Amino acid sequence: MPFAVAARCYFGYLFATRDAGSDLRKDIALPVWQCRGETEQSSVFPHGTADEEAARRFWRETVDKNFGPAQVQGDGKKTIEIWSHVVAEYRWQITSDVPHFWSAGQAQKIWDELFSKYRRLSTGALVRTP
Repeated sequence: MPFAVAARCYFGYLFATRDAGSDLRKDIALPVWQCRGETEQSSVFPHGTADEEAARRFWRETVDKNFGPAQVQGDGKKTIEIWSHVVAEYRWQITSDVPHFWSAGQAQKIWDELFSKYRRLSTGALVRTP
């Protein structure tokens, strides 16, 4: 059975070409929260920031079918773009003035705002709970 949700919170794993060509199911929506530090080097991608944007687009559009505009949340340290136009939400977070970074409370935030809101039925269908 597919995962109900994923948090890909390491910049180096956002390879669009690898994801697009992998065994990942592209026909099953998967809520995703991706993040990186603002000063993290884009050189970890084979094609720099172009590959980062391609990876974001892959998860947001190819997997989760989110094409509308993002809602933006910010707290002065983190900026989070949220696409939630369909069943599977997609979030992109950048934390200011840091390289690769996991801030205090980040795991709890991901749980509260994304992980706890989704589950998979035995049929594989994704369900968002209130």
